[in-house]
Amino acid sequence: MIFEHPHFLYALCLLAIPLIVHLFQFRKFERIPFSNVQFLEKINAQTRRSKSIKKWLLLANRTLLLACIILAFSQPNWKDTKRDPALFQTIFLDNSLSMSAKNDGTTLFKTAVQELISALPDDQKISLLTLDESFPETTIGAIRNELLELDYSNKAFDLNQISLQLEELQRKKIRSDVVIISDFQNTFDLSPLIASEQKISIVRFKPNSEKQVSIDSLYLKKRSFGTIELGCHIKQQGYDDDPIPVELFINDKLKTKTIFSQNNEEITFTFNDLGAVNGYVAVEDSNLLFDNNLYFSIQALVKPNVLSLGEKNSDYLQRIFTEDEFVFQSQTPNQLDFAQLSTVDLLILNELRNINSILVTRLQQFVKDGGRILLIPSIEGKYEDYNTILGLSLYSPKTSQSNSSTTISKVHVGHPIFNEVFESEVNNFQYPTYTSNVTIMPILGRILSDAEGQPFAVGSEQLLCLAGPLSGEYSNFTSSPLIVPIFYNFGFPSDQQNALYYNIGQKNKVEVISESGSEHPIVVENEKDSYIPLQIQTSRSITLDLKDEIQEAGNYVVKKNQEELQSLSFNFDRRENQFNFPSDEVFSEFKVFDEVAPAFDTLKKDKEKGGLWKWFLTFALILIGLEWLIIKFVK
Repeated sequence: MIFEHPHFLYALCLLAIPLIVHLFQFRKFERIPFSNVQFLEKINAQTRRSKSIKKWLLLANRTLLLACIILAFSQPNWKDTKRDPALFQTIFLDNSLSMSAKNDGTTLFKTAVQELISALPDDQKISLLTLDESFPETTIGAIRNELLELDYSNKAFDLNQISLQLEELQRKKIRSDVVIISDFQNTFDLSPLIASEQKISIVRFKPNSEKQVSIDSLYLKKRSFGTIELGCHIKQQGYDDDPIPVELFINDKLKTKTIFSQNNEEITFTFNDLGAVNGYVAVEDSNLLFDNNLYFSIQALVKPNVLSLGEKNSDYLQRIFTEDEFVFQSQTPNQLDFAQLSTVDLLILNELRNINSILVTRLQQFVKDGGRILLIPSIEGKYEDYNTILGLSLYSPKTSQSNSSTTISKVHVGHPIFNEVFESEVNNFQYPTYTSNVTIMPILGRILSDAEGQPFAVGSEQLLCLAGPLSGEYSNFTSSPLIVPIFYNFGFPSDQQNALYYNIGQKNKVEVISESGSEHPIVVENEKDSYIPLQIQTSRSITLDLKDEIQEAGNYVVKKNQEELQSLSFNFDRRENQFNFPSDEVFSEFKVFDEVAPAFDTLKKDKEKGGLWKWFLTFALILIGLEWLIIKFVK
């Protein structure tokens, strides 16, 4: 037998009181002379014997009555090997963004908090866990204010995390009644909970209306000739054919307003390219608020700085990298100022023959710092130097000694460099030819291949390498229309097409062009908050490592010493706006409740089942009645 309140057992010492009262007579008797007691002796003996029996019956009854009352207050239970006497309650409270859906004007999360505070007494021992907060072994009274101030988390509800917490309780051999409060959005597999040995109850909240609309995504469709085309995807449930008004705000001013209907796959906004643009697209929806606005930032176009390093004629490069879109320079290796490399966006190694060790080292560092290289090999160049500069075993000598030219016959239109260049596979095209003494290993993505299946051009975001020189006697590639889209598209650095926005709660790395050597850190701020993120400095730029600093959706400014460098936009992950809930069959293994109070009431009743305190209380009432009978009928 175990006792919920064993300290009441000390009151059993009070059982000595009726014993003392009955065994010791504290009344004083007075002797009264009587003339003749001969006829009273027999009656006296009978009365004395009757009083002795009554006294012992009352003593036993009152002792048992007091013992039953004390034992009832100590709340005894039969010993159960499956239950821990130190049983308490562990509560998992879902505060994901999906819990911000409203019922009768109040969000599901706020309703859950209010019901939780009302359902439990202030001194109830609990452990409360949310997606990003933990309140171990506390009471409702101690954390009442913290509960009321809890905010939504950008994390998604995950049963695997709850399962890990349950395993930790099991490892510590702690048994606990577990209550999970959530809407269980996108949760269809409860197997992580079924395997747990803890007793689990589920409080399932669900919005009354599943009608909602949100801005799902934005993307830059086209940016040219002073205009920007912004593509917008809308996601809706329950609106059927109802028109949905959608608004575009540029720099906090309403730019345009349009209507979305089911017949449209997307909406396209067209507006003037004003350089750097901050804005957001908005819809009206009263059910979920966090996804009504989608913020975006478009950076101002900056002319890439292109440097051609070589001794060969580069007229064809000047025709591609025109001065209205690029800052183009051509130098020989002897003219190169190594300090200038830190300002170069694209370095073209134009058929360099002899590369001294100092230049090799400098170019190798240029690549390590993130510099972008277009490598056109020389027929007299050393492939070992090229590989050292690139940091890759890319070039190798050609096994065939034939000096005959090879035709370029394959265009790999799936390579990112051909985005929006070809609508379909290229056929019946007049392909150029080339002659080379080296081959390229297909380590990087293939761009062009020759008739023998060997790559002529390979590339990544940082490197574009050709298999042969482009001088007139070796190739007619400079006269081919293929050279323009390849070289032109590679000429724009990746930071010219930064993401329009980033998702809060994910690890985001942003490259910011800034002068090195400054003591002032880069700050990310908006009108309310300011953050100093982790910063990785290179000779060319600074990379911001944004993890959990940003917690609120909106447009932010990147500053250094009060100078605005660029803008960034952050939005909440749209996965939390999907009204996708499991059926009742998924919860068949558990007790499921629609409100918090019934769940805890059921746990309390289950805990009281098999308790002996009610029986002791019943015995106490019976003993009170029995004492009345003894006093009345026993003479």
